[in-house]
Amino acid sequence: MYKIFDILAHMNLLDMGDILIVAYIFYKLFMLIKDTRALQVLKGLIVIIIGTFLARVIGFETLSWLLKGFWVAGLVAAVVVFQPELRSILAKIGRGPFKGIFLKERIKVVEEITRTVKVFAKRHTGTLIVIQQKVGLGNVIETGTIIDSEISCDLLQTIFMSGTVLHDGAVIIQNNRIIAASCLLPLTVDADLSRVLGTRHRAAVGLSEVSDAVVIVVSEETGTISVAKDGKLLRDLELTTLGKMLMELYQAK
Repeated sequence: MYKIFDILAHMNLLDMGDILIVAYIFYKLFMLIKDTRALQVLKGLIVIIIGTFLARVIGFETLSWLLKGFWVAGLVAAVVVFQPELRSILAKIGRGPFKGIFLKERIKVVEEITRTVKVFAKRHTGTLIVIQQKVGLGNVIETGTIIDSEISCDLLQTIFMSGTVLHDGAVIIQNNRIIAASCLLPLTVDADLSRVLGTRHRAAVGLSEVSDAVVIVVSEETGTISVAKDGKLLRDLELTTLGKMLMELYQAK
């Protein structure tokens, strides 16, 4: 304990800045992996590392050697198993300082979504498309089927095609990718919401009440386009209005 206070007493501004930078890096890394399978593996590795340290302190040399070898091998295995997640994380890191470079990618995402909504509105295809923002949707993603694919109008049409396994439920878009489909959303309990609205609209509003996600809804009965955001439902939107909203959304990221 005295050693800790002694170290703190001799710290200067440079040391404090060094610690803050390292803490910030670890925080950002945690935020990047918090909604991925890699987080569970990281938790397991931390437990093994702590166990290795305790074994060495107690004097269990054989157990310490065994655990040390295990977590080193685990790190190598994790790199192999979680290559998609690592690529996604590296892509996020690359996007950070160079947002303008990736503007074309975001424009393409908006175009694919609006093209899809246009087709669905014309065909009266019931649709729920969730665009995740800062609040993670791991609990919602777990209710569906993981896809982790690039966003395309063709793929979205295939997912929501009547009769397919994944058509019932919501698609989750995370970091410009379709991360999951057939996901269940929480229903709103707002008694003031029009009784004319069906389950899709109530699910869209329900998710927007508990997160900062933006949810696009196409009515199966009327083909009208709506957007749920911050617990509010914007109904009967024009396709051009939806496109402008999405561009503003992605430019703000």
